[in-house]
Amino acid sequence: MTGRGWRDVYSWVRRRKRGRLQPVTVLLLLMTALSLSACRALSPWHGIIKVAVVAPYSGPLTAEGLSILAGARLAVDEIDQRGGIGGYRVEIVATDEGSASAPEDVVADPDVVAVVGHVASDTTRVARRYRVAGLIWLAAQPVDRNSGSYPLVAGPDAMSRALRRYLASAHDAPTNSPERVVAACRAALIGSGVVVEDGERDVICAGTADRLEMALRRATVNRVVCVAAWCNTPALAGWAADDGFDYIVPLAAPPADPAAWSRFAQRMAGAAPVLTAAALGYDGVKIVGDAVGRAARRGDPTRQMVAREVLSTATTGVLNTYGPEGPERSVVEIRRSGGPGAATFVFPVEETP
Repeated sequence: MTGRGWRDVYSWVRRRKRGRLQPVTVLLLLMTALSLSACRALSPWHGIIKVAVVAPYSGPLTAEGLSILAGARLAVDEIDQRGGIGGYRVEIVATDEGSASAPEDVVADPDVVAVVGHVASDTTRVARRYRVAGLIWLAAQPVDRNSGSYPLVAGPDAMSRALRRYLASAHDAPTNSPERVVAACRAALIGSGVVVEDGERDVICAGTADRLEMALRRATVNRVVCVAAWCNTPALAGWAADDGFDYIVPLAAPPADPAAWSRFAQRMAGAAPVLTAAALGYDGVKIVGDAVGRAARRGDPTRQMVAREVLSTATTGVLNTYGPEGPERSVVEIRRSGGPGAATFVFPVEETP
């Protein structure tokens, strides 16, 4: 407590001398004041900033979800070891993407200022809910450029171009109407998903896990093309054990700097699994942290202030250079699965917008 603070307490006690205040009460008041002062002296934090990491922590995509979370936690540890951001301590709120109330649970916590993740959600619904609440969403799945989100992976446009290239080099059977299929698939990727029937094949453009499962049950032809952020999963490999299927997925870009990735993987040691998805969680939290620091210099870092700062951020992370229009390296891979553990490389589509 400062000298002025002690003088204020002393003056107040003197004014109360003629009243009924007992000496024991005065002593307790002084001890309380000293205790509060000590607490303030020992705590360097102005408050707590929360970042929601929404990812699949159950189901066939659990490995990807846990990897994103592990990367996010590493970023938080590094931030707090350096004294926080603008005097604020950062905490992670881990929310299972599979929960029907996931967006609402995140929005309801007033300390959450940003969201990192979502791998297989209805992007239109999720983006709208976060936008209404003033939360910035750093998306780990393809999102439309007009959604108000901050993309961490290739978007629907890059996915559609990959599908067009796939159809142009069609395996054995030509497509009836490639532009119709591509347009319908792009629309599905920013919604809840749909099956585009194309005569010789079913093109499954899945936005959510339940829609994909439904589409697989409805598939009527042997050749299936899966277009989603998470087509290559054990569940799908088991389904395709007999006939196989092709799939088109956006990727966390392979490391442009192998040495940087090696250092990152070493810092992640002990956090399993260490997939490239971990870099999305790590880079996402770092971007939010930098935005919070800039916002804190102008006052309390509210959701709206943090969102504005994130949307003005261009930075280089572990795997990519990010900006509000999407990552610099939009990487999409087209692969063929012949059953469990038998994924065959077809070709990549890597673009620089």
